[in-house]
Amino acid sequence: MTRPPARKACARRAVKLVLVGLPILITLGVGVAGAQASSFTITEQTDPAGDRAPFTFHVTFSPQPNDVPPPGFAPPADFQLMGGQSRTFTVHKGFYTVAQRTMSGWRLVDVRCDNGNDPDPADAPTINLGAGSATIELSKPEHKSCTFHNARITPPPVAPPPVPPPGTTPTPPGPTPTAAPAPAPASAPGQAVKVTHAVSSRARIVAPKSCVSRRFTVVVSGGHVASVTFFVNGHRVRKLSARRSQRRFTVTLSRPLVVSRIVARVRFTQRATPRTRTLRRTIRRCTPSAVTPHFTG
Repeated sequence: MTRPPARKACARRAVKLVLVGLPILITLGVGVAGAQASSFTITEQTDPAGDRAPFTFHVTFSPQPNDVPPPGFAPPADFQLMGGQSRTFTVHKGFYTVAQRTMSGWRLVDVRCDNGNDPDPADAPTINLGAGSATIELSKPEHKSCTFHNARITPPPVAPPPVPPPGTTPTPPGPTPTAAPAPAPASAPGQAVKVTHAVSSRARIVAPKSCVSRRFTVVVSGGHVASVTFFVNGHRVRKLSARRSQRRFTVTLSRPLVVSRIVARVRFTQRATPRTRTLRRTIRRCTPSAVTPHFTG
Protein backbone atom coordinates (compact mmCIF):
# COMPACT_ATOMS: atom_id res chain seq x y z
CA MET A 1 0.00 0.00 0.00
CA THR A 2 3.03 2.31 0.09
CA ARG A 3 3.76 2.24 -3.65
CA PRO A 4 1.15 4.86 -4.84
CA PRO A 5 2.58 7.63 -2.59
CA ALA A 6 6.03 6.84 -4.00
CA ARG A 7 4.71 7.51 -7.55
CA LYS A 8 3.27 10.84 -6.42
CA ALA A 9 6.64 11.87 -4.96
CA CYS A 10 8.39 11.05 -8.24
CA ALA A 11 5.84 13.05 -10.22
CA ARG A 12 6.32 16.02 -7.96
CA ARG A 13 10.08 15.91 -8.50
CA ALA A 14 9.63 15.84 -12.28
CA VAL A 15 7.35 18.88 -12.17
CA LYS A 16 9.85 20.78 -10.06
CA LEU A 17 12.65 20.06 -12.51
CA VAL A 18 10.62 21.32 -15.48
CA LEU A 19 9.59 24.50 -13.66
CA VAL A 20 13.16 25.20 -12.54
CA GLY A 21 14.48 24.79 -16.08
CA LEU A 22 11.82 27.03 -17.68
CA PRO A 23 13.10 30.44 -16.41
CA ILE A 24 16.63 29.58 -17.57
CA LEU A 25 15.45 29.14 -21.15
CA ILE A 26 13.41 32.37 -21.00
CA THR A 27 16.37 34.37 -19.66
CA LEU A 28 18.68 33.12 -22.40
CA GLY A 29 16.14 34.03 -25.08
CA VAL A 30 15.78 37.60 -23.81
CA GLY A 31 19.56 38.08 -23.70
CA VAL A 32 19.98 37.08 -27.34
CA ALA A 33 17.17 39.37 -28.52
CA GLY A 34 18.38 42.31 -26.42
CA ALA A 35 21.92 41.99 -27.77
CA GLN A 36 20.72 43.35 -31.13
CA ALA A 37 18.99 46.47 -29.71
CA SER A 38 21.66 49.10 -30.52
CA SER A 39 20.07 52.18 -32.11
CA PHE A 40 20.27 55.95 -32.41
CA THR A 41 17.77 58.73 -33.25
CA ILE A 42 18.44 61.96 -35.15
CA THR A 43 16.01 64.90 -34.77
CA GLU A 44 15.84 68.16 -36.75
CA GLN A 45 14.63 71.42 -35.16
CA THR A 46 14.28 74.70 -37.05
CA ASP A 47 13.77 78.35 -36.23
CA PRO A 48 11.08 79.11 -37.28
CA ALA A 49 9.68 75.79 -36.06
CA GLY A 50 8.30 73.23 -38.51
CA ASP A 51 10.00 74.68 -41.62
CA ARG A 52 9.70 72.39 -44.65
CA ALA A 53 13.28 72.91 -45.87
CA PRO A 54 14.95 69.45 -46.30
CA PHE A 55 18.26 69.02 -44.43
CA THR A 56 20.55 66.21 -45.64
CA PHE A 57 22.58 64.02 -43.24
CA HIS A 58 25.49 61.66 -43.96
CA VAL A 59 26.56 58.77 -41.66
CA THR A 60 30.01 57.17 -41.40
CA PHE A 61 30.83 54.06 -39.32
CA SER A 62 33.87 52.54 -37.62
CA PRO A 63 33.74 49.30 -35.57
CA GLN A 64 34.59 48.79 -31.92
CA PRO A 65 38.16 47.56 -31.25
CA ASN A 66 38.54 43.82 -31.89
CA ASP A 67 34.97 43.64 -33.28
CA VAL A 68 34.00 42.31 -36.72
CA PRO A 69 30.62 43.57 -38.07
CA PRO A 70 28.25 41.04 -39.66
CA PRO A 71 28.83 40.29 -43.37
CA GLY A 72 27.20 42.87 -45.63
CA PHE A 73 26.66 45.40 -42.84
CA ALA A 74 26.71 49.07 -43.95
CA PRO A 75 25.87 52.31 -42.13
CA PRO A 76 22.56 54.08 -42.91
CA ALA A 77 22.45 55.82 -46.29
CA ASP A 78 22.10 59.60 -46.62
CA PHE A 79 18.70 60.79 -45.38
CA GLN A 80 16.73 64.04 -45.11
CA LEU A 81 14.77 65.62 -42.26
CA MET A 82 12.49 68.69 -42.09
CA GLY A 83 11.80 70.81 -39.03
CA GLY A 84 10.25 68.68 -36.26
CA GLN A 85 11.04 65.33 -37.94
CA SER A 86 13.25 62.53 -36.56
CA ARG A 87 14.49 59.07 -37.66
CA THR A 88 15.65 56.06 -35.65
CA PHE A 89 18.17 53.51 -36.97
CA THR A 90 18.78 50.02 -35.54
CA VAL A 91 22.43 49.22 -36.18
CA HIS A 92 25.43 47.12 -35.17
CA LYS A 93 27.56 48.38 -32.26
CA GLY A 94 30.38 50.79 -33.10
CA PHE A 95 31.07 54.50 -33.67
CA TYR A 96 28.71 56.54 -35.87
CA THR A 97 29.49 60.08 -37.06
CA VAL A 98 26.37 61.94 -38.29
CA ALA A 99 27.18 65.09 -40.31
CA GLN A 100 24.66 67.65 -41.61
CA ARG A 101 25.24 69.01 -45.10
CA THR A 102 25.49 72.81 -45.46
CA MET A 103 22.10 74.36 -46.32
CA SER A 104 21.91 77.68 -48.19
CA GLY A 105 20.07 80.33 -46.17
CA TRP A 106 20.43 78.41 -42.89
CA ARG A 107 22.94 78.32 -40.04
CA LEU A 108 23.54 75.40 -37.66
CA VAL A 109 23.37 76.98 -34.19
CA ASP A 110 23.40 73.97 -31.85
CA VAL A 111 23.84 70.18 -31.63
CA ARG A 112 22.82 68.36 -28.46
CA CYS A 113 23.17 64.63 -27.72
CA ASP A 114 22.30 62.38 -24.80
CA ASN A 115 24.50 59.55 -23.52
CA GLY A 116 21.68 56.99 -23.21
CA ASN A 117 22.46 56.35 -19.50
CA ASP A 118 25.90 55.01 -20.48
CA PRO A 119 27.92 54.91 -17.21
CA ASP A 120 31.29 55.27 -18.97
CA PRO A 121 32.22 58.98 -19.35
CA ALA A 122 34.63 58.08 -22.14
CA ASP A 123 31.64 56.96 -24.28
CA ALA A 124 29.96 60.40 -24.23
CA PRO A 125 29.05 61.75 -27.70
CA THR A 126 31.58 64.10 -29.33
CA ILE A 127 30.12 67.23 -30.97
CA ASN A 128 31.95 69.32 -33.60
CA LEU A 129 29.69 72.32 -34.25
CA GLY A 130 32.10 73.81 -36.81
CA ALA A 131 31.96 70.63 -38.90
CA GLY A 132 28.23 70.17 -38.23
CA SER A 133 28.71 66.64 -36.90
CA ALA A 134 28.27 64.43 -33.83
CA THR A 135 29.98 61.10 -33.09
CA ILE A 136 27.97 58.49 -31.15
CA GLU A 137 29.45 55.38 -29.44
CA LEU A 138 27.10 52.36 -29.25
CA SER A 139 27.49 49.07 -27.38
CA LYS A 140 24.91 46.30 -27.16
CA PRO A 141 22.26 47.13 -26.03
CA GLU A 142 22.17 50.95 -26.10
CA HIS A 143 20.08 53.79 -27.54
CA LYS A 144 21.35 57.36 -27.94
CA SER A 145 20.02 60.42 -29.74
CA CYS A 146 21.13 63.80 -31.13
CA THR A 147 19.17 66.94 -32.07
CA PHE A 148 20.38 69.41 -34.73
CA HIS A 149 19.02 72.98 -34.42
CA ASN A 150 19.12 75.27 -37.47
CA ALA A 151 18.08 78.94 -37.75
CA ARG A 152 17.10 80.75 -40.95
CA ILE A 153 19.45 83.58 -41.93
CA THR A 154 17.37 86.78 -42.20
CA PRO A 155 18.78 89.57 -44.44
CA PRO A 156 18.90 93.04 -42.87
CA PRO A 157 15.87 95.26 -43.71
CA VAL A 158 16.28 97.84 -46.50
CA ALA A 159 15.45 101.42 -45.42
CA PRO A 160 12.90 103.15 -47.72
CA PRO A 161 14.05 106.31 -49.58
CA PRO A 162 13.25 109.61 -47.85
CA VAL A 163 10.00 111.34 -48.87
CA PRO A 164 10.56 114.98 -50.10
CA PRO A 165 8.45 117.74 -48.52
CA PRO A 166 5.27 118.77 -50.40
CA GLY A 167 5.85 121.29 -53.24
CA THR A 168 9.50 120.35 -53.86
CA THR A 169 10.98 118.69 -56.88
CA PRO A 170 12.75 115.45 -56.00
CA THR A 171 16.43 115.46 -56.86
CA PRO A 172 17.41 112.65 -59.22
CA PRO A 173 19.74 110.19 -57.56
CA GLY A 174 23.39 110.75 -58.42
CA PRO A 175 26.16 108.20 -58.65
CA THR A 176 26.84 106.37 -55.44
CA PRO A 177 30.16 107.50 -53.99
CA THR A 178 32.73 104.79 -53.64
CA ALA A 179 34.45 104.56 -50.29
CA ALA A 180 38.21 104.55 -50.45
CA PRO A 181 39.76 101.35 -49.13
CA ALA A 182 41.16 101.62 -45.63
CA PRO A 183 44.94 101.67 -45.59
CA ALA A 184 46.62 98.56 -44.26
CA PRO A 185 48.24 99.04 -40.85
CA ALA A 186 51.93 99.62 -41.26
CA SER A 187 54.21 97.28 -39.41
CA ALA A 188 57.24 98.51 -37.54
CA PRO A 189 60.62 98.07 -39.29
CA GLY A 190 61.96 94.57 -38.73
CA GLN A 191 58.63 93.34 -37.35
CA ALA A 192 57.08 90.40 -39.19
CA VAL A 193 53.33 89.99 -39.57
CA LYS A 194 52.18 86.92 -37.62
CA VAL A 195 49.78 84.63 -39.50
CA THR A 196 48.06 81.82 -37.62
CA HIS A 197 47.12 78.69 -39.57
CA ALA A 198 44.97 75.89 -38.19
CA VAL A 199 46.53 72.42 -38.27
CA SER A 200 44.83 69.03 -38.31
CA SER A 201 45.13 67.20 -35.00
CA ARG A 202 46.57 63.68 -35.17
CA ALA A 203 47.32 61.09 -32.50
CA ARG A 204 47.85 57.33 -32.29
CA ILE A 205 47.96 54.79 -29.47
CA VAL A 206 50.34 51.83 -29.14
CA ALA A 207 49.50 48.98 -26.73
CA PRO A 208 50.10 45.20 -26.56
CA LYS A 209 48.12 43.36 -29.23
CA SER A 210 48.36 39.94 -27.55
CA CYS A 211 47.34 39.00 -24.02
CA VAL A 212 49.48 40.11 -21.07
CA SER A 213 50.26 38.49 -17.72
CA ARG A 214 52.03 41.37 -15.99
CA ARG A 215 52.34 45.16 -16.05
CA PHE A 216 52.20 46.69 -19.53
CA THR A 217 52.94 50.02 -21.21
CA VAL A 218 50.62 52.23 -23.31
CA VAL A 219 52.10 55.00 -25.51
CA VAL A 220 50.19 57.89 -27.16
CA SER A 221 52.03 59.97 -29.75
CA GLY A 222 50.99 63.01 -31.76
CA GLY A 223 51.72 66.65 -32.56
CA HIS A 224 50.32 69.83 -30.97
CA VAL A 225 49.16 67.83 -27.91
CA ALA A 226 48.29 69.75 -24.73
CA SER A 227 47.48 66.81 -22.44
CA VAL A 228 46.54 63.08 -22.41
CA THR A 229 44.19 61.56 -19.81
CA PHE A 230 44.14 57.75 -19.41
CA PHE A 231 41.09 55.77 -18.23
CA VAL A 232 40.93 52.04 -17.36
CA ASN A 233 37.45 50.49 -17.40
CA GLY A 234 35.89 53.94 -16.98
CA HIS A 235 38.15 55.06 -14.10
CA ARG A 236 40.66 57.87 -14.57
CA VAL A 237 44.16 56.66 -13.69
CA ARG A 238 46.62 59.27 -15.03
CA LYS A 239 46.79 62.68 -16.72
CA LEU A 240 49.97 63.78 -18.54
CA SER A 241 50.45 67.44 -19.56
CA ALA A 242 52.75 68.26 -22.48
CA ARG A 243 56.08 69.96 -21.90
CA ARG A 244 57.06 72.33 -24.73
CA SER A 245 56.86 70.29 -27.96
CA GLN A 246 56.48 66.84 -26.34
CA ARG A 247 55.14 64.22 -28.78
CA ARG A 248 55.16 60.95 -26.74
CA PHE A 249 53.16 60.22 -23.60
CA THR A 250 53.83 56.91 -21.82
CA VAL A 251 51.99 55.27 -18.91
CA THR A 252 52.64 51.89 -17.25
CA LEU A 253 49.54 50.03 -16.04
CA SER A 254 49.08 47.01 -13.78
CA ARG A 255 48.08 43.69 -15.33
CA PRO A 256 44.36 43.37 -16.13
CA LEU A 257 42.07 41.43 -13.82
CA VAL A 258 40.38 39.87 -16.85
CA VAL A 259 39.95 42.62 -19.47
CA SER A 260 41.21 46.23 -19.35
CA ARG A 261 39.50 48.71 -21.66
CA ILE A 262 41.99 51.53 -22.13
CA VAL A 263 40.72 54.99 -23.18
CA ALA A 264 43.14 57.86 -23.91
CA ARG A 265 41.47 61.27 -24.24
CA VAL A 266 43.83 63.62 -26.10
CA ARG A 267 43.46 67.43 -25.86
CA PHE A 268 45.25 69.51 -28.49
CA THR A 269 46.46 73.11 -28.53
CA GLN A 270 44.31 75.96 -29.84
CA ARG A 271 46.00 75.75 -33.25
CA ALA A 272 44.73 72.19 -33.88
CA THR A 273 41.28 71.10 -35.03
CA PRO A 274 39.42 69.22 -33.73
CA ARG A 275 40.54 70.08 -30.19
CA THR A 276 39.98 66.56 -28.75
CA ARG A 277 40.33 62.96 -29.89
CA THR A 278 39.53 59.68 -28.07
CA LEU A 279 41.70 56.58 -28.61
CA ARG A 280 40.74 53.09 -27.40
CA ARG A 281 42.42 49.72 -26.88
CA THR A 282 41.34 46.47 -25.16
CA ILE A 283 43.92 44.45 -23.19
CA ARG A 284 43.20 40.89 -22.05
CA ARG A 285 44.98 38.90 -19.36
CA CYS A 286 46.61 35.67 -20.48
CA THR A 287 44.94 32.48 -19.25
CA PRO A 288 47.47 30.25 -17.41
CA SER A 289 48.00 26.99 -19.21
CA ALA A 290 46.97 23.83 -17.39
CA VAL A 291 49.78 21.59 -16.10
CA THR A 292 49.45 17.95 -17.17
CA PRO A 293 50.67 15.51 -14.46
CA HIS A 294 53.25 12.92 -15.49
CA PHE A 295 52.91 9.42 -14.09
CA THR A 296 55.96 7.21 -13.69
CA GLY A 297 55.51 3.53 -13.28
